Amino acid sequence: MESIHFSLALSVVTFNHAEWLWQAGRFEEALESLEKSLEELPIDSATNRRLDRLTCKAFLLDKLGETELAQASIDEARATDQANAESCLRKWAPQLPELLKYLEKK
Repeated sequence: MESIHFSLALSVVTFNHAEWLWQAGRFEEALESLEKSLEELPIDSATNRRLDRLTCKAFLLDKLGETELAQASIDEARATDQANAESCLRKWAPQLPELLKYLEKK
């Protein structure tokens, strides 16, 4: 159990680092940090955190002009949890309006 808590904590720190990087306009570095954050999440747990990261990954990929990969990230989030993936998109869209086009695609 302790290992799961440590993994979650580490993932949160890495996700916060990614957020700081994208706010500084350092999108490629933010994507690397975000992907690391996804890897640090325990498998089969932390679904909402996974959805947050997949949604933000889509935003970063979109910013880098990788719209097909961005859509794939959204599709992965939807495959993980359809209803909550839509809620997650709506939650992040005010901050990251680039995500609105993915909300409209289903």
